[in-house]
Amino acid sequence: MMLDYEYLSCVPKLDGCIIPQELQDDETMADYWDDGKGIYVCPECLPGFFWSETENNCIKCSDAISDCDECVTGERCTKCRDDFFPNYLENECTKFIENCKASPENYVHDGEKYLCPDCRDGFMINALTGLCEQCDIDNCISCEKVDFCQECEFPFALNPVLDPIKKLVIAVQCKLVEIQNCINEPSEYIFDEDAEEYVCPNCRDNYVWNPIEFTCEECGDAIEGCAMCVNTTCLRC
Repeated sequence: MMLDYEYLSCVPKLDGCIIPQELQDDETMADYWDDGKGIYVCPECLPGFFWSETENNCIKCSDAISDCDECVTGERCTKCRDDFFPNYLENECTKFIENCKASPENYVHDGEKYLCPDCRDGFMINALTGLCEQCDIDNCISCEKVDFCQECEFPFALNPVLDPIKKLVIAVQCKLVEIQNCINEPSEYIFDEDAEEYVCPNCRDNYVWNPIEFTCEECGDAIEGCAMCVNTTCLRC
């Protein structure tokens, strides 16, 4: 404690002030007495502290903003601790963007948050979060972007997912190809690279493979008036 400027009472010494507490006394602090508030004020807070008009003291930056090492006020951080950096608005500290090739000074922003301009190989930017994410779509070999598969593992095929209201494609997942009336298991299908479609090697009895529609269709639909067939040969009308 130290005497106030008017020698009427004892007041607390200031924390985090450039004038060490052991040197703070009524004579040293005389020039920093605020008559209006009736308090001593610190001429300058130490790095890592800021002057609070409500607390009338130097407050540690990290007490006001988590992970902040240096700040201008309790709402604006200029330097964060290791592995963190000030966000775009400088009102909090955020972690470095994992798996981003660029350093924070090269991040881009959308007016609210920072985004990674270039992710490491095997990762891609998520436009909504600005983070680098892996292609984690089940049965997907490679992604065009987050939630959009570019190539599926055999025997899975690309399956667009539509927004139920806007009817726009919001994702592309991998779906197991199942050809109706095909005897073979999906793993036995043959992939036609030119058509980018799967072919059934053997359709059920009285079904014929349609190479245009890529389906097993009934004999009567494939051969007019046919009631029984094998492949493209009609056995009974």
